[in-house]
Amino acid sequence: MESSLSTQLGALVREITVRAGEAFDKNDVLIRFDCRVQEAALKKVQAELKGSRKNLEVKRQLVGMNALSTLEMELADAEVSKMEAEVASASAVASFCELRAPFAGKVVEWKIRPHESSTPGQSLLDVVASGELEVELMVSSRWLNWLKPGISFSMNIAEMSRDYPAVVTKLGAKVDAVSQTVKVYGRLVGHHPDLMPGMSGEASFADRPQ
Repeated sequence: MESSLSTQLGALVREITVRAGEAFDKNDVLIRFDCRVQEAALKKVQAELKGSRKNLEVKRQLVGMNALSTLEMELADAEVSKMEAEVASASAVASFCELRAPFAGKVVEWKIRPHESSTPGQSLLDVVASGELEVELMVSSRWLNWLKPGISFSMNIAEMSRDYPAVVTKLGAKVDAVSQTVKVYGRLVGHHPDLMPGMSGEASFADRPQ
């Protein structure tokens, strides 16, 4: 799994905690932003919400004593609802002040530097997930009469000059009409920390019909 991580926040990058090639765990903080403005905005609406709730409480007591119309209490109640929505919105913005890892993996490339400003939707970090590596093959469409998920094969990785055991997991959804090939997916069997995404090679099927 590969991803280009972005943010919905426009703010100054205060710190990037991982460099290219370094590993991280799921939910680790990858980037911290300077969010003094956003945090101040959140504190402001939280204080206003506290005041509006107090105002509503007082007006409910006055209505109970027949010293205030119910309309004024309802308006105060509506103000509380409005401020609750503003607090929720400000909290959502403040939650973007830290960019956390959606999965465990490694950093491929920085797209922004510390002390630079981000814009909403801007790509910040390219990352790749750790764990099982998927093998993607192109084979003759004539193999479809025997090639099925679960069939084992050997993958010779060119960069490593050695074979790795693998198994077919699924077949592609269509045949390329020009090349008469079909995409096949597989997974490597076992743990192979020496491999990384982007490597290439050739697959050999011992049970391939002659």
